[in-house]
Amino acid sequence: MKDIPECELRGKRIAHDRSGEHTEYFCMAADGALLASSENDLTRMKKICGSCPLPNVLAHDPKACLYLRPIRFLEENKTYFACRTFYKLLLGNEPQDMDFCHACPYWFPRPPLELIRGHAEDTHMIRLSIISPPERSLFSTPVKHLPRKTLFRRMAEWFSRQHTT
Repeated sequence: MKDIPECELRGKRIAHDRSGEHTEYFCMAADGALLASSENDLTRMKKICGSCPLPNVLAHDPKACLYLRPIRFLEENKTYFACRTFYKLLLGNEPQDMDFCHACPYWFPRPPLELIRGHAEDTHMIRLSIISPPERSLFSTPVKHLPRKTLFRRMAEWFSRQHTT
């Protein structure tokens, strides 16, 4: 496994089947998708993890945050850097890099994954909202294409809905 970058979102579990006990590796950013089903055949995991930006970002980007929920779609080889706090505002325009995080006023240092409560549940919920977004979100039309009045009206509507429920 020396060719595969270390990643805090790669899990390891012992599985049992007819042939006996073996080790499986899975990706938590891809909602538990199987990367390799044995320590002897890691070629699929090398291919997937080798093209993934997450190990580098999570280990070396100083703006990796407590609220960051990386989402990975293995089939399309796409990675989204969703924010637990703001993902509903950006549905349909999910960030594919960390630029969104660099200007965030709510940034908080990212602790070890074990200390982030509800990480798997949040990741699953955000992943589902990316797969099938609601009919309308605050920024369902890219912000740069909205007239200023429309943008502020949508923001006001969204905030009033959040505070009335």
